Amino acid sequence: LGSVDREKVFHTKYRTPYHRDIPQDHGSALFALAESNGSQLIVAEELDYSKLKMKIQHPGWLKNTTKFPNHIKHVHDQVSRGVYRTFFAGALTNGWQLNLQITIFAIRRAINPNMHTTTTIQTYLSMALSLFGLLLRVRDG
Repeated sequence: LGSVDREKVFHTKYRTPYHRDIPQDHGSALFALAESNGSQLIVAEELDYSKLKMKIQHPGWLKNTTKFPNHIKHVHDQVSRGVYRTFFAGALTNGWQLNLQITIFAIRRAINPNMHTTTTIQTYLSMALSLFGLLLRVRDG
């Protein structure tokens, strides 16, 4: 978890649109890179990583409660990442796909009202699986 010195101040600034002038640790950059590349084995450990960092920082804050509780920042970051991940990956990607499937099915049905039963059942199954995938993404967040 970074350096041995737990009170070390981070000096690295990653030029991202959201954290343009905020010093970051390398763990945040690793998880952002892993998520953008789809490395789910690394992203799956993000919550445990943040929880461990929070447990390390909490006793230091208990010694001096006048300082800002930095360990709360890890909770806030996890909540905001979960909301963004749910919205962008779940609602936009799977929602867009489901919208396209329904639209194309409606167009095909309007052009050919006597569509074969097998084609109709397969299309309904495909839309149901897309809806199920959308609901799973939203639930997993």
